[in-house]
Amino acid sequence: MKAVIYNDINDYKVKDDIREPEINDILNVKIKVKYCGICGSDIHKLLYEKPDSNYVKTKILGHEITGVVIEKKTNVKKVNIGDMVVIEPLLYCGKCEMCKEGHVQFCKNIKSLGKDFGGGFAEYIVANEKQVYKIDKKENLKISGMTDPYSVALHTTRLIKNKKVGLKIGIIGDGIIAIACADFLSNRNQVTIIGKHDNRKSILSKINVNYVDTNIITEKVNYFDVVIETVGGRQSDTLEKAIKICKPKGEIIVVGVYDNNFKFDISLRESFYKELAIVGCNSFETINGISEFKYALDYLNNKSKIANELVSKTFEIDDFEDAIEYIKNRKQNNCIKIMIRM
Repeated sequence: MKAVIYNDINDYKVKDDIREPEINDILNVKIKVKYCGICGSDIHKLLYEKPDSNYVKTKILGHEITGVVIEKKTNVKKVNIGDMVVIEPLLYCGKCEMCKEGHVQFCKNIKSLGKDFGGGFAEYIVANEKQVYKIDKKENLKISGMTDPYSVALHTTRLIKNKKVGLKIGIIGDGIIAIACADFLSNRNQVTIIGKHDNRKSILSKINVNYVDTNIITEKVNYFDVVIETVGGRQSDTLEKAIKICKPKGEIIVVGVYDNNFKFDISLRESFYKELAIVGCNSFETINGISEFKYALDYLNNKSKIANELVSKTFEIDDFEDAIEYIKNRKQNNCIKIMIRM
């Protein structure tokens, strides 16, 4: 089969002689991949920081996956051959203390696609039936590939302790996670996205979300009840800005993924003086036994007014390197989400 093989930073190639994965007792469903989204964490590995081999055990990345079931073990009941599906990347045991409390992202036995098992930048993938969710309409195959970032966004919004309606919420960053957070929050709150790509304005206007350029963020000092930081990376400027623009007694939710061992340079005194609550966000969890992934999928397919506009461009797997170059130039082309089609 064809697959993108990752070896090191800036060392990845499309190869067509990779052995197809086979189903087994754990990964008991085989899927012909249709689309796989390129996540910010994939870009981080491909361009900036190679993870430790004990952390990432596969050379095939990609975890935002949709496709069609082509084979399954006889005991699989959740899906049938021919079903269109989206795959939840996390595989958790359901038995440890954290799983029983619903905090499956902290499962002591957790595994994930594109990390412990082969990922979706390939023609075929195998997964456990617990990870597989049906998609009813063919036209939803592409947008359902955004279920993972929408799941993270849903979890982010649920971390907000202040449950009042009409909160002033500022979201720093204007990528897919930021827009997904705005999509969930805008119905009951005054939401402002603070970013660098003003082409987002037309999309955000459809969900009544304001857009402010990051260069004039100082006008919002002590303004927001809640600030969501979605940028992360190798800088602390955005978290510093979050502290500045958050009201005293406000909340900061950090969903941006920072580099390993990154040392922050932020105004701790100001954050303590203002009695801010700063909370991190990790993946997603379950609500009464149902994964936030399922809730996010339902929202994308049935409620979102902007989902169809968030996939900026689709590349064939043979053009994977072109897709990465396109993302490198995202400041010029204003891309939001890039999909790879198999």
